[in-house]
Amino acid sequence: MPAGAQAAGLLGVDQGAQIVHLRRIRLIDGQPVPISDDWLPADRAAGLADLDWSVGDRSLYAELIGRFRLRPCRGRTGISARLATAPEAAHLLTGPPRRRPAGQADGL
Repeated sequence: MPAGAQAAGLLGVDQGAQIVHLRRIRLIDGQPVPISDDWLPADRAAGLADLDWSVGDRSLYAELIGRFRLRPCRGRTGISARLATAPEAAHLLTGPPRRRPAGQADGL
């Protein structure tokens, strides 16, 4: 996907440069908790989004280090709370259907 102005500035790439977006539901003690969105420059992690992120406890940092020989040295994370969308709620499996909370973590 092409980087918008904000993502480009935060990632240090040109606006319109290709970036990778990963959206995952993270687990804590085996329970689905936050929804995680991560963006990375595509030229540094080609194929990252093609990995099966639903298996085991696959770690973004472990994949970046082991598969792509990248060692993240800094990042930016924003955390918020909101009501989950219907598809998110189905994965989170918490609360009554209309009031399922969702934790959101955005990482760059």
